[in-house]
Amino acid sequence: MTEQLNNVQESISLAFSALAAERAAVAATNANGAAPHIPAQLFPRLGTYLLRNGMVTREQLDHALAYQKAQKAEGKDVRLGQTLVDLELVTRTDLDRVIMEQMIELQNALQQSNRVLEHRVAERTAELQEALTKLMELNQHKINFISNISHELLTPLAKIKGFSIMLADQALGDINEDQHKALHTVNRSVLSLEQLIKDLIRFASTARGEIKVDLRPTDLQKVYKELYQDFVAKAQREQLTLSLDLSPDFPAIKADAEKLNWALHQFLDNAIKFTKPNGRVILGGRTNGTHALLYVEDTGIGIPDDRISELFVPFHQLDGSSTRHFGGTGLGLAFAKRLVQAHNSDIELESKVDVGTRFSFLLPLA
Repeated sequence: MTEQLNNVQESISLAFSALAAERAAVAATNANGAAPHIPAQLFPRLGTYLLRNGMVTREQLDHALAYQKAQKAEGKDVRLGQTLVDLELVTRTDLDRVIMEQMIELQNALQQSNRVLEHRVAERTAELQEALTKLMELNQHKINFISNISHELLTPLAKIKGFSIMLADQALGDINEDQHKALHTVNRSVLSLEQLIKDLIRFASTARGEIKVDLRPTDLQKVYKELYQDFVAKAQREQLTLSLDLSPDFPAIKADAEKLNWALHQFLDNAIKFTKPNGRVILGGRTNGTHALLYVEDTGIGIPDDRISELFVPFHQLDGSSTRHFGGTGLGLAFAKRLVQAHNSDIELESKVDVGTRFSFLLPLA
């Protein structure tokens, strides 16, 4: 990187030198129509160049430098090129020719430097493209693994779920009260695990770009009532109040009812999870001109401003410690965001620590 910066700086310096020389030449030509006299001060290594090409000797150059120094001591700003001409060590014609040669060398050096730089940029671009391709391949492998393993987990889980229900219903024999409570706990855990696996499968599908929404007039009242039935028992177990805030005559919206249900399911699950006992969760909607504003609001723990950007990162929990209080894969909100975006909308988030959080988004009225 340091070498590249040095090359860039050198290129810029050469470019300015060449440009200045060209402007001086053009200015001199425009002034009198004669061959341009390019100022020698544009090339501070003029003496070395003349010496290297045998146009002056070391003694002549030292004499010219001493003379120039003496002139400066008297307050006269005399350049080396002019000094050499005044001392008749070189002719004006030779001096102009040398400066033109220097300018050509500078231009050639600039072009070569640019070619080297372009080549290195092309190499770095190819390397970055290769790294990006590998990263995309790894990500695809990860998504495929998640999808495949999730489907494989559903088969044994279905058997566990089926037999636990049979045991709880005493289809395989009588059980006592303690056994019934234990099986009830098992069934709840199986349902939670089943939901997590389904979330993984859905997320894998969305990550592969497989979200297809069937937008059609949708009865939001029906969607909300189904969600309320799904979550009211869970809210009561957590000692929370779950309420609907939607007018009975709310107009139909344009949405994919199933995927809208999935997205709101994630918001409600998140709200209940992060709201303390005696809190409140609201699933509501408001008309807003030609659109409907759908929202999920809670009186939960809230989200710090500096952590909000992390909220929709897949497989990420804001509390990533080994002692965290809340479980989950960290996929719910990332999944919900993709579903909302598939509806050509986006999520608005308002949150305040220890006050609550509100997720909302707009969908067109039908």
